Amino acid sequence: MNFLFSKKMNQKTIYIILGIVIILVVALVFIIGKGEKAVKAPGATSGELSGQESEEVEEIVNEAVKKQDTFICQQLIKEEDKKTCQEKVIKTKALSQKDFSICEQIETEQGRAHCRDSIIMTQVVETQDASLCDQMSNSHTVKQCQDYIVSLK
Repeated sequence: MNFLFSKKMNQKTIYIILGIVIILVVALVFIIGKGEKAVKAPGATSGELSGQESEEVEEIVNEAVKKQDTFICQQLIKEEDKKTCQEKVIKTKALSQKDFSICEQIETEQGRAHCRDSIIMTQVVETQDASLCDQMSNSHTVKQCQDYIVSLK
């Protein structure tokens, strides 16, 4: 009976972690949307600069992430928004499938490394196996991972 309870707790933990990752992705999209400052022509509103309000951009990105469909990102006008949206969709898909090969679809090496590190961290949380931390992309993330394992003890 303890084994079943433990297994349910592990599944619950996985769902909580995935929920947190999704919330972080949504928060990041929100921050990026609010953080962009553009030079406006006199009398222009923010929506006139790119043709899309930040709320509309956020809705499109959230829909694309939720449906794990990069094609939805094509509704965005700014190329930077499209690339950011596509990267978030790819990362979410890779995390949900725990598939490192999906990370390779991300254009930048930094984005691919972050994607792989996220998958590894999910595995570390699930298994509490500190040896997985050594697979992370840089010494800073390895240290964060190891600190997490130590905090569990």
